[in-house]
Amino acid sequence: MKLLSRILFALLLCCISAEAHASRVDILPRKVLIENRARSGDITLLNMGDKTIIVRLELLSYRQNPDGTYETLDGPLNPAFPPETVVRFSPRQFTLPGNGRQKVRLSIQKPANLPDGEYRFHVKATSYDEAEFSVRRPTAAKGSTVGIKTNVAVVIPIVVRHGETTSSAKISNVSFVSPAQTQDRKPALKLDLTRTGNAGVMGTLIAYSDTGGTPKEIGRISNLNVFSELQTRNVTLPLTEVPAGRIRIQYVNDFGDKGLIDELVLEK
Repeated sequence: MKLLSRILFALLLCCISAEAHASRVDILPRKVLIENRARSGDITLLNMGDKTIIVRLELLSYRQNPDGTYETLDGPLNPAFPPETVVRFSPRQFTLPGNGRQKVRLSIQKPANLPDGEYRFHVKATSYDEAEFSVRRPTAAKGSTVGIKTNVAVVIPIVVRHGETTSSAKISNVSFVSPAQTQDRKPALKLDLTRTGNAGVMGTLIAYSDTGGTPKEIGRISNLNVFSELQTRNVTLPLTEVPAGRIRIQYVNDFGDKGLIDELVLEK
């Protein structure tokens, strides 16, 4: 019986196609900031494959954790700004040809008497093969292979600012992490980014070897956000090397003037 089971299992594996069919979709930009006076924003959906797909958009709410991970919420992050009520897509579902793109407008209808501050939701784009939307699906013929289809999704944050908002952040509690203590066996820096104000900060964290002359970049984390529900984010910044001299750490704004949010020089 054990031998028969093994044979049947092997035959089943032969029936399953080795290549999973995945419809690949992407969104640009990776995050959207809708400033105080703006009432809409745009995103562009990209079909990264050569086959026609159907893309469906939906709204999600997440809470950011201190380590940068997210917790899915059943309701809005802030009850004063319920995304399902105030956000409209145009279009919300569409067909996208191979290597094609589609611009989508996000219209925001802010509630009356909305308090000053920052509000956030996430947009999730899921791609499907056209066949999955067919009402009549043919029955698999005897001896046919079994295909594994994967619906691929991508999620980005949408940040809406209203009224008077302020935001800044400070780098603190910097320490070295030895290669033996990291998963990729590379040196790293541990640090905290502490946010102030009633809005989040969104930037890029960069480490430079600062031993005189032109600084050399030795570490970078792009798309590093500390959103408004979080006061302090704990960050691990991988390094390509450990310099003999000083390390200069900069947190640079991703929006507006793209200026420096904070800087710290670590003396060794």
